[in-house]
Amino acid sequence: MEKQRTLSRSLALLLVGVVLAILALPALASADWRKMDPPPDVDKSAHGHTGTMTCWQATAANMLAGAGYGDGTTVQQRADDIYNELVAHYGTANGGWPDTALSWWLGSTHNTWAGSNPYTVVTFYGNRQKTVYSNTALPKDIGNELRRCEMVGLSIGDPACTWWHEITIWGDSGGNGTLTTNPAQVIVTDSDSDTGGDVQTYTYSAYGNGWKISYPGTPYITDYTTLCPTDEPSDNVLTQKVVGSYRIHQDNETPATDLHYRVGTDVDILTYRTTIDWATDKPPTIVESVEGNMRWLTVDWDLSNNPVPYCTWVTITTEFVLPYWNAIWYEDVYFTYPDSGSLLPPFWWELHTPELTDTNLPDICGGYVVGSFDLFADEGGENLIGQYRLLHEYDYFQDPELHYFVLMAAAEEPGAFVGNLRFGHSYGFLDADFLREFQDWMTYYPQIVPLAQGIEVKLDWDGLLPYPTPPGPPPPPPPTYDLTVDSTTGGSVTEPGEGTFTYDEGTVVNLVATPDADYRFVNWTGDVGTIADVEDATTTITMNGDYEITANFEGICGFATAADLGALGLVSVGLLAVWTMRRRRRGPEYS
Repeated sequence: MEKQRTLSRSLALLLVGVVLAILALPALASADWRKMDPPPDVDKSAHGHTGTMTCWQATAANMLAGAGYGDGTTVQQRADDIYNELVAHYGTANGGWPDTALSWWLGSTHNTWAGSNPYTVVTFYGNRQKTVYSNTALPKDIGNELRRCEMVGLSIGDPACTWWHEITIWGDSGGNGTLTTNPAQVIVTDSDSDTGGDVQTYTYSAYGNGWKISYPGTPYITDYTTLCPTDEPSDNVLTQKVVGSYRIHQDNETPATDLHYRVGTDVDILTYRTTIDWATDKPPTIVESVEGNMRWLTVDWDLSNNPVPYCTWVTITTEFVLPYWNAIWYEDVYFTYPDSGSLLPPFWWELHTPELTDTNLPDICGGYVVGSFDLFADEGGENLIGQYRLLHEYDYFQDPELHYFVLMAAAEEPGAFVGNLRFGHSYGFLDADFLREFQDWMTYYPQIVPLAQGIEVKLDWDGLLPYPTPPGPPPPPPPTYDLTVDSTTGGSVTEPGEGTFTYDEGTVVNLVATPDADYRFVNWTGDVGTIADVEDATTTITMNGDYEITANFEGICGFATAADLGALGLVSVGLLAVWTMRRRRRGPEYS
């Protein structure tokens, strides 16, 4: 779980002698080793580029942001910033290579960190062809590139040579240390697909002397590109890998649902990785900032799926790659807890829509009632303890203008209050994100009342809803017509063939007539009204009725067959000889 970043672009040349006590590194909560969590994931769809050939630019942007380049307060913002600059230069129509994009961007005016960020070494491994990269130790080699704080982009190809794609590698199923064997899986981000979330895991499989992955289509690996610093971070010469570890004790009897801390240093942070040894399936939220000569990461871990119980130690470990040796500082390290007494009280609700009584409403159809209300711990509404959204579907036979809402406590909750009831309408289904964003309210009740007494609300929307026209029956299928094709002696119709074929109305059918040796195509005859060119052997016919057509051929040189030409061969040669002799006798007259 690692992040990377140049937090400030002005390099503070403050060298401080530091004695850093490094605690034993805790094991990761997951068996997967990940360089960044969450990693940058440029999605083409987020930029309106779905279907374009910009995966190589997205991969380069992820790698550059991972190495600390770009503008923004998160690594994702910086990756998106760089991607936009690459697209502005290369466009979206043509494919390319990540190393090309990396080299151009590093040498461009967009790189305002030239000279201060040592991640400048771009290396290409593999081949430029759609063939497998022969390296039986490839998963191990790539994994160790990542563990040396390098960025890696991967090229994959469909075995049928129908496509080629670039993705960004961020980890694998190996451990923290240097790999000695090939890991079984690889962890990537993909500009075209977020199947299973922003980060996907694929399984390596041997393929000859190379490797495939379980990406859709099971492509093989054709090459990979790295972006490295000018110096090995572990030798502590030009770039330094620094580790700082902090333990915090959870001493509250209420389980902790969040862990907050700030971690920083006083020189540029090129790449970073921050982890905790408490299991959670959610990546942290990390915001980068510069305050004076300090560079900070503000980190929040959501532990609500696995709260930390009383009397438990949790260890935070952070790794920085810096351009100079320096220390790691922690501050504002604390757990947060749910407010005792502010837990969401048990309740139930129902929304009833009666059947239609007025069948003369125009263009009625089903839809959805959207609802929202707040729960408070006090009658004055000062202590908000929960917010709730709901979606209720009614069908074509129910009244869209009249609904009855009931909210009741499931048990006596004298300290719980409900208020700010709001209701609106949607003709389309709203998933969780759109439901939270919905603001088009038609009915609003601001009063705050005890939840225990219950609430009943009548939603009378008489004349307020525009009724969309309901979908009618599907259109009938188009009529079909028969095309009968034949040919005369001397050739054949090779497309669509000869015989009878059936097509939908309006279908444009390709026609190809192929003559035999010593014959030529003459024309098409029959029902030729919709043939594009009756004298062209390669043309089309548009099916607007039943047609019968014939491809006509004739012998070349005015002779019907090759046998006829053979029978006349001596005469032809004789005539040629006479003509040649006469021309020779007359030759001197023209010399």
